Amino acid sequence: MAKDAGSDGTGDRFVVRPNRSFSWRATKRFYGTMCLIYAAIAAPFVTLGAWPVVAFALLGAALLGAALYLNALQGNRCEIIRVGADVVEVSAGRGEKMRCYRFPRAWTRLTLRPGMSGHEPSRLVLGARGTVLELGGFLAEEERRLLAAELRRALGPSPWSR
Repeated sequence: MAKDAGSDGTGDRFVVRPNRSFSWRATKRFYGTMCLIYAAIAAPFVTLGAWPVVAFALLGAALLGAALYLNALQGNRCEIIRVGADVVEVSAGRGEKMRCYRFPRAWTRLTLRPGMSGHEPSRLVLGARGTVLELGGFLAEEERRLLAAELRRALGPSPWSR
């Protein structure tokens, strides 16, 4: 999570992304290395006439590639939260496919809902006028609590609190 001042200096801006241990380039290198290992394992069997091993090696490589691709897609998720003087804007999605939500700041309510059991994570929910949006679903529990504290500070006191 990164936080910086807004472009005009009047509001707060939070950029929330999941932790990624591999870049896309490192993921492709890892996949290429694994494909070479699959080929090195399958080659001796092919020379012995066990051709079906090639099908299983290709299947394993395809499944690994699909899993790595889906993991990389989830790692590109991003949420940008802008807290302005009158409005709270949230842009959520991946790359060019960002969905935008606008909430009037005076009526925006932020809630950190605990999990139903000790094993479920909490949910950070932002909402106003019947529209509800979960934030930071991909964050670790401590990061989600930190984001909730920072957003509460940026939003200020709500009309509900007395």
